Amino acid sequence: MSESSNRPPLSLSPGQWSFTRWRTIGQLEALHVSHPLFRATVFLQGAHLTHFAPKDEPDWLWCSDTARMEPGRAIRGGVPVCWPWFGDPARNAPEVRKRIHTDKAHGFARTSLWKLEDVRESAHEVEISLSLDANEDFHDIWSGHALALITFSFSVRGCQVALTTTNMSSQPLAFSQALHSYFPTPDVGRSRVLG
Repeated sequence: MSESSNRPPLSLSPGQWSFTRWRTIGQLEALHVSHPLFRATVFLQGAHLTHFAPKDEPDWLWCSDTARMEPGRAIRGGVPVCWPWFGDPARNAPEVRKRIHTDKAHGFARTSLWKLEDVRESAHEVEISLSLDANEDFHDIWSGHALALITFSFSVRGCQVALTTTNMSSQPLAFSQALHSYFPTPDVGRSRVLG
């Protein structure tokens, strides 16, 4: 439970935010958070988090120096959203595989333009929510209708990312997903993952 959960965060319309600003990086639109306690950057294309760092700390995420911020191109690094399938379509479960009509890996969410749903700010945290309606616009590459909602919660203690899928059809839906995070390390040979 966060420190600000005792009081409702402020929900403000664009232009009224205290810490969050629109920024164009390369050819893409992003929300850049410059809070006194932390900084973060989230792109609307792919709902892609590319930067998070508490005050006076290095970036917790790795992003390639050669990443190109261009429409339709996946960003290399950060936290790509792989949805509604992860990895090679042929390596997904049969129920997922039969919905995919392309050989491209990692789904279409990482190169699609997501809709800004909400920005909530408080003295201790910032929360950004984005959505992607996978409707008939995607029928040539995927059979299904679902809504993906991603919420980023930033605070001095860290970053939480929640990805929720809602089936918008009356039929059962099979999908796979991943938050394919990239973390910096000074020596990959000595890196360990705990927990």
